Amino acid sequence: MSWDLKSYEFDHTVQRHYAVLHDPVTGAEHHLMIYVGHDACPTCGHVKPKTNTGEIDFQAILKEELASLEKSHAQSVAYAKKFNVKRAQ
Repeated sequence: MSWDLKSYEFDHTVQRHYAVLHDPVTGAEHHLMIYVGHDACPTCGHVKPKTNTGEIDFQAILKEELASLEKSHAQSVAYAKKFNVKRAQ
């Protein structure tokens, strides 16, 4: 497994989980944000409280996200090997 959790915080001002996932092999980062408070209309700002906060499991979402990143990384490596694509420096 190459991807790992680099940093994590829960921001109470905007009511979200914010995690930075990092691949030390490539230096790539992936930012994961999960809002738990409310959604808002981007035009008028009208707030709609979330109703599923009891169902949000950050650890399960994080595990799934890491698995997806690992799969994507493996597919990219396989593609590069198949077509002899060199990694950018």
